[in-house]
Amino acid sequence: MNDTTMSMKKQIRILIIDDEELIVKMIKTILSKNENYKVTSLNSSSSALEHLIDYKYEILLLDGNLPGISGFELLKYCKKHHPYMEVIIISGNKEVEKATDSIKNGAFDYIQKPFGSPKLLDTIERAVVMQEKEIHNDFTSTQFFKKTEDYIFPDYDVVRTIGAGAMGVVSLLQHKKDASNKRALKILKNEEIEGISHNKKLKRFLREADIMKDIDNENIVKVYKSGVYNEETAYILMEYVDGTPLTDFIKKNQLPMEHRIYIIAKLAKALYTVHKQGILHRDIKPANVMLTKKLEPKLLDFGIARIVDSNLTMENEILGSPAYISPEGFVVSSSKLTEQADIFSLGVLSYELFTGQKPFIGETLNEIGQAIQFKKPIIPTSINSEITERVERIIGKMIEKKTDHRYLSADLIVSDFEDLQKPMTSLLKRILRRNPVKCWSK
Repeated sequence: MNDTTMSMKKQIRILIIDDEELIVKMIKTILSKNENYKVTSLNSSSSALEHLIDYKYEILLLDGNLPGISGFELLKYCKKHHPYMEVIIISGNKEVEKATDSIKNGAFDYIQKPFGSPKLLDTIERAVVMQEKEIHNDFTSTQFFKKTEDYIFPDYDVVRTIGAGAMGVVSLLQHKKDASNKRALKILKNEEIEGISHNKKLKRFLREADIMKDIDNENIVKVYKSGVYNEETAYILMEYVDGTPLTDFIKKNQLPMEHRIYIIAKLAKALYTVHKQGILHRDIKPANVMLTKKLEPKLLDFGIARIVDSNLTMENEILGSPAYISPEGFVVSSSKLTEQADIFSLGVLSYELFTGQKPFIGETLNEIGQAIQFKKPIIPTSINSEITERVERIIGKMIEKKTDHRYLSADLIVSDFEDLQKPMTSLLKRILRRNPVKCWSK
């Protein structure tokens, strides 16, 4: 059995971004013949930027000549934030220079329109094989798994890769004698990224793990063990959360209002727990919240977290997903951010959870940033009449643009949610009327 045949056994998620309806329809028809392909399509760069924040794909079929931000520019963003996703440019542009530049910027291949079924299928199959090899090579680039007698977790088998990004690879482990005993293993990529030395990454990675091991909160993914193998490969052994991303529940609008309140209150309490230890998460978003089978939220991925006031943080970084970054996150260095940046991100997540849409949108990354810094979002109650004024007020206070108007601490959010269980007195009604939230658009 060859590599391609082996690769085609698993489900491959493919995203098509093209504004030509006939092209999209043709591609879907071609790909529908393979039951292992799960295909999604979008028709603009702006929708793609929002979608790629929430979902991960193995293959991206990208029109190079999209209106707004072009596919060629979107390629650069994708390769930076989704390094393992293979991007195939499809374009009617016949300039050799465009094709060459696309490959230089990380595209797997460049297919000129019009194209036939054999060409498209062959390119996708080769891209899948290449992706698996890249992940496998990064995962086994050291001696971590090559010698059974030296393997640091001899009681566990590696089942599959469950995540891969700029910082490293996460795999699912299963105990050899107890199939219900599963763990997630995160391994740091052993290479320099954008001028950040491996040594500095190693320190950040292990520092995060050491602190997370001491945090015991049911709504935060548990870290069991961490270290460096053979003096070069850093790893973290974590709790494996078998659940569904919060993103899926938002898109399907499946949760009752009282459970949405429960989720945000739990996440706020989890944030307060890590903030007390001097950690900022810096990437709060629905895709980083998993709901267990009992619909209990788990906050994941502290991969870009930092310790407050740490001199290990690189200056001038803008970390996190664009739609969830705080206003100050666009204008100050990451070392100057406070826990209020996480609170703002939680507010954006809350708005999306209660309304089904993001409060700040734009056609480009710059427009999203401008909206976050200067524009007021639509009042939540005008989108969803089930939202109460008190819940709307809590969300509004989380996403105030000025930090002195925002919650100072996540535990205050928890207190306000707990107060929701108490009846609203006439005095409280008068106080709320006299002190309206200023962040909403009229």
